[in-house]
Amino acid sequence: MRGLSIALICLALTGPALAQDRLEGRAVFALAEAAHLGGEAVADRVADIAPGMSDLDPRAPDSADPMLWVFTAAFGAPGPDRPAGLIHCARYGLDTRDRLAAHAASDPVVFPLVAALRPGTDDAALWPADAIAVMRCSFSWDDARRLTPWTEAEARVAIGPGFASLDRTDDATLRAEAGDHIRPQYGPGGFRLEARDRARDGHVWLERATAIRQLSHQRVSFRVYLLGGSV
Repeated sequence: MRGLSIALICLALTGPALAQDRLEGRAVFALAEAAHLGGEAVADRVADIAPGMSDLDPRAPDSADPMLWVFTAAFGAPGPDRPAGLIHCARYGLDTRDRLAAHAASDPVVFPLVAALRPGTDDAALWPADAIAVMRCSFSWDDARRLTPWTEAEARVAIGPGFASLDRTDDATLRAEAGDHIRPQYGPGGFRLEARDRARDGHVWLERATAIRQLSHQRVSFRVYLLGGSV
């Protein structure tokens, strides 16, 4: 029964083809170089690489932070019911970092910011002394009939070289660490790659690049810090 359930969950990876698009991997992580740009300019660059981007929604909450912007969008080939994929990109600066640090995430004072920005719990802890902002972008999709999933080899090429570490996880890794009783989390061909600490290039530090293929779900994301003097 468990095998049948996994097969049904993975059907989107092998189901009948609709019009199918592909997200170019190298271009996703190259967006980190645009961390100095405003939200509209970054959205324009995302539109250049995300096929069929639509429903662009700039949704920055009220804030005095000059570095803050956020937008969401859909992308992928047309299909029934819902978008093939979703995009979220956000940037915020020192003012927002300090404001978030002063309150619990659930505090009504900052909850609208947290909900809009989706900050990492360790954004502030990893913040370099010379950084003036952090930018995070994620692309996720579930319908592989409309958006081609990345293979692990493609994800490795997309992430590229220059990182201090690259950690890999799949079902075999989980079972080796925790025992054969662990349920499959990634499925056939599934993986998690997380690269950390790419060498700085002068104006940005790409702290993390992640690619996950988990059953019928794919997610790629990155976090980049904008260093002082870049704006």
